[in-house]
Amino acid sequence: MPSKLFSRILVACSCSLGAYLSISKLGGFLVFGSPGFLGFCVFVLPVLAFPIQLTSIWNTSVALLGFSLLTCAYLGAIIYIGNHSIRDIETSGAHIFLFIVDLFILLGAHLANQLASPK
Repeated sequence: MPSKLFSRILVACSCSLGAYLSISKLGGFLVFGSPGFLGFCVFVLPVLAFPIQLTSIWNTSVALLGFSLLTCAYLGAIIYIGNHSIRDIETSGAHIFLFIVDLFILLGAHLANQLASPK
């Protein structure tokens, strides 16, 4: 039972970090919208972080897959905009580090959930 409780705590932390990421990027979505695929990846995908994190309450593997795809698409769009420079990404305010931390928290919740479920 302790691993199930640990999984729920990690899911709560992941959802709260996803809510912060969604709220912090909501202004860019409201101002710029999504003019194309690149705009969709930069402005809409971060806003979808919280709804994807909420699916982790139901199934952590679905949330892990969805959030990893979201993080990869967002990181790819930021790298493309930043002229393929990792140094520019650090100073752009894109919160890439928080997306990666949230991905690892969700991975920990998924592993704890797998340990808790008997097979």
